[in-house]
Amino acid sequence: MFDNLFNSYNFRSPNFRRKMYILAQGISRYNISKKAVLNETICFPKISEQKQIGKLIKLMNSLLSLQQRKLELENKLKKQIAFYLYSFTLTPNFKHIEVKNKKLGDIVNISNGIMGDSQKKSGNFKLTRIETISNGKIDLSRTGYIDQVSDEKKFLEVGDILYSNINSLTHIGKNAIVKEKHLPLVHGINLFRLHITNNQITPNYLHGLLNLPKYKWWVKSHANPAVNQASINKTELSSLVIKYPDLDIQNQINNINYSFAQYWDIQYSKKESLCQLKQFLLQNLFI
Repeated sequence: MFDNLFNSYNFRSPNFRRKMYILAQGISRYNISKKAVLNETICFPKISEQKQIGKLIKLMNSLLSLQQRKLELENKLKKQIAFYLYSFTLTPNFKHIEVKNKKLGDIVNISNGIMGDSQKKSGNFKLTRIETISNGKIDLSRTGYIDQVSDEKKFLEVGDILYSNINSLTHIGKNAIVKEKHLPLVHGINLFRLHITNNQITPNYLHGLLNLPKYKWWVKSHANPAVNQASINKTELSSLVIKYPDLDIQNQINNINYSFAQYWDIQYSKKESLCQLKQFLLQNLFI
């Protein structure tokens, strides 16, 4: 009467779990009565349909696993290619490429963030304050708010780089580029704003450069360690010497990285679509 594969997904379906939520009792820890579960009714189709449904969900799980593995491998490939693209111009083997050496403080203006009420979620706030960076992007899920800014120069601009100055040694130095869709914004005290003042380097190239292991190691070695988190000040960060080629090579590298980012986003969207499809099937095939 029952197909085990079908039931394994049936008992994990949203509809069945909702029935179990109702049966759960307790205060700090919830329990479900065996008798109550055995008295619960379930609906199921004939055995031939059960087998087809079980095989379908199993296939969806296989596709999701393969897509996740593909994303992991492509992410590694993207990082390796990015490392090569930024590193090859900085090695002695490429003497025909002119490389400039500059202190970071000579090409960017580094400014501190603004304090505000991170708990303020409603009221007469005007600006969102960025608090954290996640996976190389501005994290809009954890923000604070302020009512006003006395100096308009503190507004973030497109192309600015937000740089994590206080965090664990593993995460200090994370950075992200401000994009137009994120404006208007200001940044919190745990982030530096790097505003490029030198027209010989592009924001995207500097963003990739700062993520090279050699520069991350430099920041960690010059950070002030603490019990819970490390920090680096503006003076130390300004003294970081970076190397970069001319704008033409920078733009070629930026275009390659952009193509890889677009491809990765497409693959990630495929994974999200598969997750939504699986959820739809679990919701509608098991009632």
